[in-house]
Amino acid sequence: MLDVGREALLHCVGLGMGVTITTSADAVIGYPDVTFAEILDEPLPFSAFWSPRNDNPAFRRFLSAARIQSRAWKRREGADTGGMS
Repeated sequence: MLDVGREALLHCVGLGMGVTITTSADAVIGYPDVTFAEILDEPLPFSAFWSPRNDNPAFRRFLSAARIQSRAWKRREGADTGGMS
């Protein structure tokens, strides 16, 4: 985990220090030794946790949106397989 801004983070990726998920806006800028790959129409698993003493309204909204999207993906997968998921 690094406490850096987005640009520094992408430079760290270019140095081989890891990977990150970002928006397509960063791909337009381009960073040395960083390859961007699109993730389209694919579920992206993630985990999240936070301290109950740190109530963050933005994070609660993010988790709510993620739960809604997850349910939509599950419904679509069930429909694509004829309910055989």
